Amino acid sequence: MTKVIDICIFAHNEEDDICLLLEDICKQTIITGGSYDVKFTIAANACSDGTVSLAKAYLSKLEKEKSDCFSVVDLALGGKSRTWNKFTHELSREEAELLMYMDGDIRLHDNSVLEKMVVEISNNDALHLFSSKPVKDVDYYQNATGFVQILISKSGGKLTDLKKAVCGSLHIARSNVIRQIFLPIGLPGEDGFLSAMVKTNALSEPDNFDRVDGGRDDIFHTYESIGTISELIQHQTRLVIGSAVNSALFRYISENGGTHLQNKAILQESASDDSWVAEKLKLLLPKAPYGFVPFHFLTKRISAFLNRNEKKSAKSFLILAIGVVFDVLVYFKASLKMASGHGANYW
Repeated sequence: MTKVIDICIFAHNEEDDICLLLEDICKQTIITGGSYDVKFTIAANACSDGTVSLAKAYLSKLEKEKSDCFSVVDLALGGKSRTWNKFTHELSREEAELLMYMDGDIRLHDNSVLEKMVVEISNNDALHLFSSKPVKDVDYYQNATGFVQILISKSGGKLTDLKKAVCGSLHIARSNVIRQIFLPIGLPGEDGFLSAMVKTNALSEPDNFDRVDGGRDDIFHTYESIGTISELIQHQTRLVIGSAVNSALFRYISENGGTHLQNKAILQESASDDSWVAEKLKLLLPKAPYGFVPFHFLTKRISAFLNRNEKKSAKSFLILAIGVVFDVLVYFKASLKMASGHGANYW
């Protein structure tokens, strides 16, 4: 029996990248092999550039067998969590067994990567969500030059266990699991929120780490690396804010729900109210003793360093010191942003 798979491509002002991704997708064995019933939905949300027209023009030139695998949806309202909800609960086909999600600015260098993801999750009944490994383009092409680029290349992702986390830029999930979840509108940390929902059945059960997997070197995609230190600080600030917001919302759901049905009802409310996240953060934060951002964001780099089973050198301590200074800067910037009311919808 042919497996039915629906795939969402998130696209917000991606006119420079969307056709490159579509070119990569058209080479994928998940389409060319003929073994799957697959449909790609390009979810263009709040685009003010040529993303929609360029995508439609590219698809119009394909042979009908391939073009029939795609549709372009032009959504007036933006936001990744809002678009995620729209695709998951409205746009995807009811009969789809697997739902895949990808960002519109990534690249696929292995023509079988999407099929590998399908096989990986299909062969493991305990697995609910599988992520592709994100690789910086400067690392893939090995063209990082200069101190700043090398520093950026070495930063990010080192403190995240990809086998226990969700990579929002490319992952696949079982539809019967993922359709039990709704994401709050304006959520700045979708990946961490989704990971927690899948591993805990919407916070109604203890963590089950067997449900989430990824990080395999042979299943990967690339993304454009950040180019400057200021962009890196901005990016890391968003990650910290996203994690801090998630921590607060998890607390709210746990204290006001309990069972899966109760927690699901709270999530459905959060997905239908643009002001829900902001209102809940006003109630929940600051939280004594750490204020707006939990202290562990300041200490996790040190903990990871101390728990690493390798010989510590003077160079490694220097790198640690630079990283800690960077973390302190990001921590206080994130705290100030949240204190000024910029937690919800922060990008």
